Amino acid sequence: MLNTSTTISVAQRHAVERAFEDGIQSQIAECLLAAVSPDDDPCRAEMMHLSVLWLALETDSDLWSTGRDPRLALEKLVAREERAEHSGGKVGLIGVMAEHGLGLEILEARLDAVARRLEPSSIRDDRDLVRYAYGMGSGLGILLARVAGIRSPGAVHCIVDAGIGFEVLRVAREALGGHMSGACLLPVERRERHALAWSDVGRGAENSAPFGYLCAEVVDLGLRYLESADQGLAALPLSARANLHVSLTRARHEGEALLSDAFTLPGMPRTRDGLNLGVFQRGLALARLALPRYWPRNEVAHQRALHVALRGLPGASIHG
Repeated sequence: MLNTSTTISVAQRHAVERAFEDGIQSQIAECLLAAVSPDDDPCRAEMMHLSVLWLALETDSDLWSTGRDPRLALEKLVAREERAEHSGGKVGLIGVMAEHGLGLEILEARLDAVARRLEPSSIRDDRDLVRYAYGMGSGLGILLARVAGIRSPGAVHCIVDAGIGFEVLRVAREALGGHMSGACLLPVERRERHALAWSDVGRGAENSAPFGYLCAEVVDLGLRYLESADQGLAALPLSARANLHVSLTRARHEGEALLSDAFTLPGMPRTRDGLNLGVFQRGLALARLALPRYWPRNEVAHQRALHVALRGLPGASIHG
């Protein structure tokens, strides 16, 4: 069992409460736990404890006491673990990552994502959104995969895509639900394209047609990553594959429902008979989901287009 400074005990308590309520992290963690033998209690206990520590980074008041600067937060975490080690404590989160051959990149991505979460307009474009989703949804999967002994590049790539897809859909779901935590993460470039200002959100813009189209575009982005993850399932161990397949299927159904919600907002244009004109666009969006089954494409080019935003991050792509 890992041990860290008692200064994060409050954050740990909050993390324990959310550990299995957090849909994304729990789906990834449960998938990877399924790949470990039920009799391997030490490995399973370590994976669950790492999940708690990972979630605690978001609510650790000590790390964020001087503002939402991810670089300062990382420096504090490194210093805290060094102090714990010098005082005879066991290795912490960073030490475990090093033991499994991981650098600080996924931790930096996680802290950067936490810093962005409550900062309006911090997501400038799709690249920022995808890297945010990587930090929030994929980093823990990479760490747990190493602990579980899953090192196949294809398997890690699948886990990364699943985490991104889950998180992007959560952003869209929160935005469509009227939550500022989701709306503030919608890419600024897309907002500007639809003539939406941040000041408009919360004042009726969230019920408008442009907001619906914007959210539909974000949902579509998330669905593309889920599709990519689905294509990589074969690289996972059988038990983990079955578990993640169920989660991906459920998420795709949720994505289709979110598309429907996006095209049926109160502000959508209507015909004289009261029929919503968004039905046509919704039909086209749903039809796009079926196209890959009947319309072959250059798969390598498609993967590169999806993952160019993640270049340089661990596990981001097996296509260079």
